Amino acid sequence: MNGDVVNEREFSAGAYAGGGASSRPTPNYGTFYAVYPTDRRGSSVGTASLIGILIGVLFAAMGVLVRDSYFVAASIMFAVSCVVGARADSGWSRRLVTVALEPHGGVSVRPSALVTVLRVATVVTAVVGLVLFGLSLLSGAAALSARMAPIACSALIAIATVGGRHMFTSPKRECMVIGEKGVLLCGKDNVSYAIPWSDEPVVVGQRQRTTLLIKAGDDVECPISFDHLRVLPSRVKSLLAFYQRSPEARERLASVEAVDDVLKGLGW
Repeated sequence: MNGDVVNEREFSAGAYAGGGASSRPTPNYGTFYAVYPTDRRGSSVGTASLIGILIGVLFAAMGVLVRDSYFVAASIMFAVSCVVGARADSGWSRRLVTVALEPHGGVSVRPSALVTVLRVATVVTAVVGLVLFGLSLLSGAAALSARMAPIACSALIAIATVGGRHMFTSPKRECMVIGEKGVLLCGKDNVSYAIPWSDEPVVVGQRQRTTLLIKAGDDVECPISFDHLRVLPSRVKSLLAFYQRSPEARERLASVEAVDDVLKGLGW
């Protein structure tokens, strides 16, 4: 199998070997998918937010119907938690990323503080919603709201779990650092790669948009996953390509123009 495999919709990362010249066994990293220019940007956030809002409005209407103020307030918290949680775990906004000059040269791309803020807000609103649903039940909720409350509580517990599962790991450990000689990639579980530009790193596959497969050199594959860094695979691919075809941009990495170059490479 040769390099043309990256043009297919789906391929096995372990089967990929650049040029076919190496006889060394290639590890199997599972199934990766091709990287497309748009990556369906923002679609999952909008869908999850809309569903949360619709359910919250429906529950709030039930609360108004049975005159249960606790249930109404809990339903509002449910909708807010869904919207904030979607932004925290499925968002790919520019505001979720910080691009800055490094003290020792180069430009870093890291998660912004907003990622942590959104996750904390998700957990807080979910917990407040749970408390309000509990107060509704304790205050003698009507039969309709009493049947709906356990369903809403189960959903809020799931939202709080998803939002809080990454709160005890440091977002700053995940980053991409663009240097004059190459790129440094640091992902989850302390996985990191320092790849020189001479190896022509390129993103050849992705899985769930949070795990990338990067090819470097003739037969080196670098799988890396991110929990906090919100840069779509297509943007990472564009950034690496930009610095390979623009050596003059690498020479500007010590200047303030370097940040603008990175943003340009990312398509922002």
